[in-house]
Amino acid sequence: MEQQSERPKHNSPLRFFLFIIHVSHNGECHHHNKPHQLIKPVRQRREAIKGILTNMQTALMQAKDVQKQDILKLGKALYNKAMQNVRAIIEQNKQLQKENGRLTEENDILRKRIASMDENAITRLRDKKDAEIKELQGRIGKAESEAVRSGNKAYREHQRAESAENQVREMLGIREIKEIWESVQQNKEAFKKQIDKWIKDGVAAIRDYADGKDNDFQPKQGNAVAWGIIAEAFRYGLDPTDGKQRRMAAAYLLENMSWTGITDSKANLTALRTRQLCDAMTVSKDLMANLLLAAGGRGGISTGGGGSNGELTNWDGTKKKTGWRI
Repeated sequence: MEQQSERPKHNSPLRFFLFIIHVSHNGECHHHNKPHQLIKPVRQRREAIKGILTNMQTALMQAKDVQKQDILKLGKALYNKAMQNVRAIIEQNKQLQKENGRLTEENDILRKRIASMDENAITRLRDKKDAEIKELQGRIGKAESEAVRSGNKAYREHQRAESAENQVREMLGIREIKEIWESVQQNKEAFKKQIDKWIKDGVAAIRDYADGKDNDFQPKQGNAVAWGIIAEAFRYGLDPTDGKQRRMAAAYLLENMSWTGITDSKANLTALRTRQLCDAMTVSKDLMANLLLAAGGRGGISTGGGGSNGELTNWDGTKKKTGWRI
């Protein structure tokens, strides 16, 4: 009975089994010492061992069932998790396939649009180049026509020049005409030299004024400057009877000046007096007509005393007082 009272202290089946074996061993020792107590304790021990083994078997089966249920639960949880991942992957794959289909469709539309744009651009470029080529061909055709007309005109002018040259040769064969021709050429050359001299004298007069202390041009200086302005007008094809063109001629005359050694204030005053003289001049149409005749070699012109007394020689040989009023 004392042995049965100690059994509940062993909660673990394995430890309880070891305890029963120990009790059985002690019982056998008591059996040798006490033969009169053998029958009852042996039966009790067997029943106790049987009960213990039964309890152990039950505990082991329960432990096995619990372990099996835990394994099943774990396996089921892993399976459910795996299936969830599989379903998520399948759904993601469906979305990716759907997105890929949409992108493929957009790509096809874009490719067709680009192809259409390229074709339209090529068509426009071709049309533009065709128009340019057509315009160029038209211009070339027009240029060729103009070249043909120009060539024909040049040929006719050449023929006329040859005819005129032959006529001149025939005319120059006459002594009187040859003398007139030579006189005209001499007069033209003389007029060119006179133009150069008037310009040179005008520049020298401006320089004399710049070097001097006078407040204004002296009559001789002013007359030379006036003729220099007229000469510059002839050189550049200007009309000295027009005030604006005459001022341009005066500016050309001043450009021939060398201002070396002249102070800035005196140079500015000299240029001012030259422009003032230019504005005060009055060049008549008759004088211009005579000068044009002289330029063409059909007359002669000279200044009385080289222009020093402010008089011009008229075409009939008389003198005309001019001063600045040419």
